[in-house]
Amino acid sequence: MQKATLFKTKLTLTLVVTAVLAGCTSMASLPEGTPYQSVLGQYGTPNVQCDEANMTLRVWSQQPMGYYAWRGIFDANDQLVDMQQILSDPAFAQLEPATNHERWDKERVWCNFGPPAEQSRAPYVGVMMPVWTYRYKQNSVWPMMMNIFFDEQEQVHAIQRSMDPRDDDGLFWFGH
Repeated sequence: MQKATLFKTKLTLTLVVTAVLAGCTSMASLPEGTPYQSVLGQYGTPNVQCDEANMTLRVWSQQPMGYYAWRGIFDANDQLVDMQQILSDPAFAQLEPATNHERWDKERVWCNFGPPAEQSRAPYVGVMMPVWTYRYKQNSVWPMMMNIFFDEQEQVHAIQRSMDPRDDDGLFWFGH
């Protein structure tokens, strides 16, 4: 009887691990031209969908607790043009008002990065501002938070990185 129970336990564990690994395929590896219905069938409904002139932006996000979000750009025929993991330093750099002459507002941030992990108000250089915070992995390793501060016109005023306090055990920078 113990052998049968052990066998069932191992079989169940093997099936669960196989299912999890099958689900770990990165959305970023989807080929250009993949129909939206195929992506929908494989990954489910996106958290955000925004229609633009000749395209649709869709974001599948793990926020508020996860570190990843994938933004898909679909053409007028609902075919995939581009899919990328969007919560990254290079993507967030687009928001930097000091280096980017193109201003981002809340709606554009929402459509491109998806829902934030947190929405609050916080001081930035002594002024209380709305802030959206996204969890992400810096360099695919370090658990960080990107804080996006908005001014009174709901335009990005500043961005600021901080450690994710959930993973700060006081030893983060010491490699323990």
